[in-house]
Amino acid sequence: MSTESPQETIRKQNHEDGSPTRPGFKMQAFTSLLLLCSFIAMLLSGVMLYLSPMGRVAKWTDWSLLGLGKEEWAAVHINNSILFLAAAILHIYFNWRLLVAYLTKKARGAGRRQLELGLAVVLTIAVVGGTIYNLPPFSTVMAWNEQIKRYWEARSPAAPAPHAEEFTIARLAEMYSLPPDEVVAVLTEAGFECPSPESRVRDVAESKGVPPAVLFQTLRERFPQIQSPNGASPGPGFGRGMGMGRGFGMGRGFGMGGFHDDESSLPDASEH
Repeated sequence: MSTESPQETIRKQNHEDGSPTRPGFKMQAFTSLLLLCSFIAMLLSGVMLYLSPMGRVAKWTDWSLLGLGKEEWAAVHINNSILFLAAAILHIYFNWRLLVAYLTKKARGAGRRQLELGLAVVLTIAVVGGTIYNLPPFSTVMAWNEQIKRYWEARSPAAPAPHAEEFTIARLAEMYSLPPDEVVAVLTEAGFECPSPESRVRDVAESKGVPPAVLFQTLRERFPQIQSPNGASPGPGFGRGMGMGRGFGMGRGFGMGGFHDDESSLPDASEH
């Protein structure tokens, strides 16, 4: 008859250091969970990109949603897509025999899978073909996306030129026949760090923690010869902003209602 105490019996069943035994690492379970997690991240970033404005608008206004800008959401989406692809390859590898059995009818009842396989192939072809040939409902999804982009563009201050945030201060000054050194002096006085006329507009704006549109507004207030890109006269300044921009509860943000000819023509946020 054993005289071991219950504690000693449990200790023998554990590792030598007394730590409880753990089941081995299950690669198949890990792959399935990785596939799920990367899919969720990819889905979230895809939705954020669907709701985002055009790239030039996002860069000019420093747009963001849930704390991340469009470029950051794109990076998240791309990298998680790669992770999802890698997990999918591993998942196929670990389930290769079952997959082959389905396709070659070696598994019991595999003949009943022909309908599922055929439907999956047809549905995939329908989505790809319908998207390429711009057929509904796929064209409707893209039309909604275009409406969202136009919505953001209508509510955002227009840039003097596409991707003006990449211009140097000298090039921006040249557009309006302004002395570059004087522009640098004005920006420095306004609190921007502008070492030279060759500094990029985007970098100078970031030095103060504001979007490039705010830098441009600063110059417009100082130099009357700078007209707004849409030909409107300067408005009251910071007014209606981007509800999902970096501000108003979601980070840095601003409103530039004065850039529009007629604010009443802008879509109301409650309608979207």
